Amino acid sequence: MLPIDPTVGRGSLAYEYRIGRYEITTSQWVEFFIAAFDRPVDDRIPWVPSPSVVNMRWGAAGTMPITPGGQRWSVPAGKEMRGASNISWRVAAIYCNWLHNGKATNREAFLTGAYGVSMFGNTGNGTFSDQLTRSPGAIYFIPTYDEWLKAVHYDPMR
Repeated sequence: MLPIDPTVGRGSLAYEYRIGRYEITTSQWVEFFIAAFDRPVDDRIPWVPSPSVVNMRWGAAGTMPITPGGQRWSVPAGKEMRGASNISWRVAAIYCNWLHNGKATNREAFLTGAYGVSMFGNTGNGTFSDQLTRSPGAIYFIPTYDEWLKAVHYDPMR
């Protein structure tokens, strides 16, 4: 017996949306991390872990922060377009909030927008209480499985 294909019957959507064609680059990721970390320690953004320069796979290097207690990174020449990796769903959601809010550096720009970070947590039975669907009017968001399937298989000639 053949395994059931999880994509059968998926990917059909009755609405239009836009999806990025390219992955997030190291330069874009470093800009986000500087906004999240070059701030006072007591004003750090929840759920965004500080990346270790030692195992930072996206090619950035630690540099001198502007804010006392803050953290900053720079991108070595030639690694600007390298794709970022090891991004959790929660950090991706916070990144979407930041983009949604025009890359503002105030704390609220990271915590609201496409997703409500105040809802992030555990239910106590091993599941999460995160807001998994984007807020209405979200400009940047994590695509749903159906949106992703439609994007990778879409043929404008059909």
